[in-house]
Formats: sequence, C-alpha cells, structure tokens
Amino acid sequence: MLYSIFVVYANNKVWQHFKMNDLSLINLHSYLSIVNKYKDIPENSDILKQLTVIIPSYMRHEYLLRQVAYWSNSCVTVLILDGSPSALSKNIQSFIEEKFSNIKYINVDEKDVFKRLSLAKSFVSTKYSVMSGDDEFILAPSLEVAINQLEHQDGFVGYIGQSLWFHADESEQPKFRVGYPHLNYVVDDNDVKTRLVRAMETYCAATCYAVMRSDVWLNSWGNLIAYQHLPAAEIEQALVTFMYGGLGSIDDIYWLRSSENETVKIKKDWEPTKISFSDWWLNDIYMTDRNKFIDRLSIKLVAAANISNLNAKSIIIEAVSEYFKLYVDTQSSRKLSGFKLFTSCVRKFLRYLVRKLLDENLIKRFKRILGLSRNELSIKQVYEKFDYLLKNHKIETHFKLACELIGLTNKLKNIQMHKRGKS
Repeated sequence: MLYSIFVVYANNKVWQHFKMNDLSLINLHSYLSIVNKYKDIPENSDILKQLTVIIPSYMRHEYLLRQVAYWSNSCVTVLILDGSPSALSKNIQSFIEEKFSNIKYINVDEKDVFKRLSLAKSFVSTKYSVMSGDDEFILAPSLEVAINQLEHQDGFVGYIGQSLWFHADESEQPKFRVGYPHLNYVVDDNDVKTRLVRAMETYCAATCYAVMRSDVWLNSWGNLIAYQHLPAAEIEQALVTFMYGGLGSIDDIYWLRSSENETVKIKKDWEPTKISFSDWWLNDIYMTDRNKFIDRLSIKLVAAANISNLNAKSIIIEAVSEYFKLYVDTQSSRKLSGFKLFTSCVRKFLRYLVRKLLDENLIKRFKRILGLSRNELSIKQVYEKFDYLLKNHKIETHFKLACELIGLTNKLKNIQMHKRGKS
C-alpha cells in the first residue's frame, strides 16, 4: 500500500528536488493530493487574510503534515510553534518555505506550551487570531462566518461555533460524537464585573478555541503560566478574554476535536490534573500558587477596565468563586453508585491491560465490547443529525476534506504498524 501511495506521485516534478527516502515528504504529498481534489477550497477572502491560526505542537510531526496540507491553499496565515527536541526534516521545512508562503514553522526545544504560545507576539500581525490543536481541525469557512460577526459586533471580542469529537476506526473512517455545548452560547453583559461573574457561573470551554481579536488573544493565550492545577491556566485565559468584551457563537460546525492522541504533559512525571480544583482553590498548601493566579488576573483587569487593584481583586475572587460552585455541582452530579463505581474501575483496569497487551486495531474493537465507543456517529449520521450545522456549502466541503485527511492519517498509521510487524 505504501508503494502504491508512492507511485501515484512518483512522476510529479516536485520529487526531483528531494531525496526519495524522506518518508515524511511522501506522506505530506499524500495529504496534499487529497487537498488538490477540492477545487473550490482556495480562498481569496479579505476576511480570512486578516486571520492567523496558531498551532502549538510537541512530538507530533505526522499531524503537523496534515495541518500543513489542510491550510496549504488558504490565504490564512499559519504559525506553527513546535516544541519538539528535533525539528521537521530539512526537506519538509524547505518544501513548506518554498511552496506555502502563508505557513511559518518555528521550532524551539521547549515543552511548556505556554512559553511557546508567548512567542506568538513576535509573529502575529493580523487583526484576528485563533488557536488550533496540531491534530484538530478548525474549519476555515466557519472562521470566516465567525469573523464576519466580529466585524459587526464592536462589543464582542470572540466567536466560536459548534464542535464534534472524532477518532478513526478500523475502516479508517472517522467516528464522531457531540463536542462542547456551544449552541446559542453568548456572554455579552456591558458591565465587566457582571460579565466575568456570568461567564464563570455558566462556564464552558468556549474561549479556548474561539477566534478572537488578536490583541485579546495575545493578552490571554499569549500571556499564561503553568499552575500546580493545570486547568487554572484555562480559567485565566477565559477570564482575561471576558475582561475585554463579550463572546458569542455561530450555528455552523466549526471545530473538529481529535481523540487520536493523549494529552502532552508539560513536564516529565508531572501530574497537575491530579490536584482537583477544589483542593487548589481551598487548601492552604497551594496558597502561594493561588495568590499568584489572583494577582496576575487582578493586574490584567486593572489594565483592561481601568479600575483599582482592590476592586479588581474582589471581582476576580467573586468570579472564580462562581466557577468553584459550578465545579462542585458538576462533580456532585458525577458521583457514582457503588455498582457503577465498581464497573468503572473494572473498565479502567481492562483498558489499561488492553493498551499494554494488544495492538491498536484490537484496542478499538475492545473499546466497543466495553461500551466505550457508544454514542458515536458515522459521517452519514452526522449529516442526518446535524444537517442544519452544515448548511453552508463551503463549510460542508471543508468538513468532507477533514474527514478524508483523518482517514489518510489512519491509513498511514496502519501501513507503519504493518511494516513494524513484518520487521
């Protein structure tokens, strides 16, 4: 199969410029061949020319190739911040630089994602910015719809659309499930205190991957640090966003969130998510870290709203206290009965054994047996259930493109697994 992929492109003149043993380059051309099938993908939109997509990455070069292909025909500026110890191959970097003037690849040996995101301020010059995961898709036409809203809504600083989680199964076709509840999401209060408190009492992950005015994006995502409770940085990012204005949503499919990879740890052997938010917010052990969080946010609120530091600190504490109430209520609703707790532990143990003992395809089958793949939707079922979210033809086209690129990723994985099995 790998040979057949190679043969398809062997006659292309571009191969004359590169070594034939660069597997990554072959894979990149495989992705590009899919993109080239979609003739109506190229965008000359004046709106999208005002956008930078920032993609932090760590040790996922094969997924960066997919991102490069996806954005290759776009007028969007793409900034890749790769913290891997080793950069993409020189062949790949040269090819990107030569062929795709809209894509800038930066490699810096830095695992801390927040330190890498802080580099964006040196490169972002567009009016709008958005972050994308290296293994995910934010659909370009949906970004255009969202930015159009921002162009006409002075009191808003960001917009996000609807989301679906995905993974690829044995058939190499992605399977989906409903993502975050962004439908009809809006926080638009004029008063900054009211806005911050309401954003926290109804919190959902809306600001993280929203397209924003660049100054707000750089003040939020571009100026974070890691706390002992890692999700606290997400809360800081959200609060800073709402300091500057409201956030709304569009009805269209906007964000395809990947379940293909595990979360990258910022530091080796560091498990900050094991510290619950309630422990971090209430326990004196974390007082220094918590006070740093409050002080940083208070300083940012003083600058954004031109209020006193004392008033700012009071607002931040009140807003985060509302988030704490929501957190406690959510955790309480998740409490399991004795039987459910037992079955949950058994599932986790079996899943651990499966990962240790079986190959990837068997893992996927085993997940179905354990019921871990319930509520998944095929591409056809997505159309049947969410056709109103794909009513825009350009968005539908990009959704189809993303599905094909996801399928190719799984095909290439299967090829590599097959080769390793034979060696």
